[in-house]
Amino acid sequence: RRDARVLDARYRDLFDSMPDAIVVVNEIGRVAMFNRQAEAMFGYPAEEIVGRPISVLAAPRRENEMPLILERIRRGERVDHYDTLRRRKDGSLVEISLTVSPIRDERGLIIGASKIARDISTQIDAIRRLRLTASVFTNASEGIVITDREGRMVEVNEAFTRITGYHEAEAVGKRSRMFRVDQTGQSHHARMLAALDAEGHWQGEFLDRRKNGEWFPVWLSLSSVRDQHDHQLVTHYVAVFSDITVRKEAEDRLQFLANHDPLTAL
Repeated sequence: RRDARVLDARYRDLFDSMPDAIVVVNEIGRVAMFNRQAEAMFGYPAEEIVGRPISVLAAPRRENEMPLILERIRRGERVDHYDTLRRRKDGSLVEISLTVSPIRDERGLIIGASKIARDISTQIDAIRRLRLTASVFTNASEGIVITDREGRMVEVNEAFTRITGYHEAEAVGKRSRMFRVDQTGQSHHARMLAALDAEGHWQGEFLDRRKNGEWFPVWLSLSSVRDQHDHQLVTHYVAVFSDITVRKEAEDRLQFLANHDPLTAL
């Protein structure tokens, strides 16, 4: 099952127990060894892939990568943490971080290469989600406020500054108006928190005040963020709000027309 010329039999169990996928290729780029993690990652049993060109794992439009890497190995170079794509047996693609090192014989001659591959699909997905979230947070036209569980603002976006007139440094650390009983009223505040506790979200109209003292109406959507391990524990709140002054003025004008001249309102 394994190539004894490359790896002593005493170390085969260790080879198979390694947490990362390890593939050993000979000097002409054919698979000589394939550990259990490699089997799990790429979907090939070792017996099926040993002896075949390593190029069977090449992803579409990346077929030239492997010859170039092997050429570097023949020159005695090492390739560290090279992020790329490889193709599984079923044709699906896996994102990996690859480290490739030359294997030398007792005379120091290069007789092959060892490839250590780590599946980074989860990390890549997380990074993509984080970048998307960061982009949405930064570029949203709505004001976005993140508060701690006590209602103190920990982060605000640029739209918050544009709408309210408060800069980030003036807002962070202060208790958000939406969580202040003296501004929302006791009953309104209680209903809002009850909805957040029971359903995880609340939305409705809310009066806010700009830095210059002007009051203005907003449509507010609040969501609670819970601990990933203790789903009962709220760690943060996220508030998304938009200034609906223009909409309210249009509604008031329409209502005025409807009250004084119904035909005009139509």
